[in-house]
Amino acid sequence: MIYGRSNQASLPSRPPRQGARRFVQRAYYAVFHMASASLLWLDVERARHSGVQSAFGERLVKSGIIEPEFSTLYAEARKIREEQDYDLDADPLDAVEASQIVDDAERFVNRIEQYLRQVGAI
Repeated sequence: MIYGRSNQASLPSRPPRQGARRFVQRAYYAVFHMASASLLWLDVERARHSGVQSAFGERLVKSGIIEPEFSTLYAEARKIREEQDYDLDADPLDAVEASQIVDDAERFVNRIEQYLRQVGAI
């Protein structure tokens, strides 16, 4: 929980003109840490990013606790972050694309925070 809010709070209000890679990284890590926090509440820990994403889908989305759109947001944020970090042929994101990713990450963080409040975790 703390990680998600911390990353969200440190996001710039708009992407920098010269590339949005760092912007997207922070958005993704806010999603990743909030997903991890929600799983910790269920006594589920995963060491790898793929494991957190998979467990989030299994334990929170497929069980009906969290809406499926948030699994999609998570997957998209991870995919784009990995492309921007590791794919040398990936096209750089423009400000509009980066802003959409951050908006989606903010929705994700808000939804998981709402869930954690409902269950008394925060």
